[in-house]
Amino acid sequence: MEQKEHEKINKEKIVKMCGHCFNETVQELVYESVGQKLYEEMDDGKYYEPYKFAVLKCTTCDCVSLYGDFIWSGDILSSNLTLLYPSFGELENGIPKNIREIYREIRPIREKAPNAFANQIRASLELLCDDKQAKGSNLYAKLEDLSSKGVFPGQLLKEMINMIRKVGNLGSHASGIRLDIWDVQLLDDIYRMILDYAYVYPEKLADLKRRMDYNERKK
Repeated sequence: MEQKEHEKINKEKIVKMCGHCFNETVQELVYESVGQKLYEEMDDGKYYEPYKFAVLKCTTCDCVSLYGDFIWSGDILSSNLTLLYPSFGELENGIPKNIREIYREIRPIREKAPNAFANQIRASLELLCDDKQAKGSNLYAKLEDLSSKGVFPGQLLKEMINMIRKVGNLGSHASGIRLDIWDVQLLDDIYRMILDYAYVYPEKLADLKRRMDYNERKK
């Protein structure tokens, strides 16, 4: 297959943290491509900007990662391109900084130390309760208080929260029970969903409301 001018394959190497094995190691640039991606859609038309994709291969675990960003905002050689796959699981900016910082610290140990990860997820729920000014003598009571206030709507979400509390308890060293990577992957998914309900979705709804209000005023 003939290679396009804007594509190239080389063996350039960059030192970055691998999103699979979490080692700061040499990443081999095996493929990169530039295309046109929609950047903004305004009243008078659509605007496209050059967007670069790059595939790196970890020399430690041999897994590949996909990076990408608009060219004016990043360069693979300066390590500024955004990691698209696999995701480090960064929490969204609408979530309080202390919760995001703890999650950033514990995410690399999810597969390496499932019990420790589960225990810290439970601790992060305590921070959520403090931020939302929950009342209660223990974590379960505080989560029940937030649910009654509508922070976590619906019976299903209440069950999810209760399950996180139970798994977090099992993850403590005193329980003697060893969790596996599948347990904590499910725990992680549910935990992030709870944070979305508490912080991300309300912010997105507020943003959409502001945009709709703006459109209404323009009429």
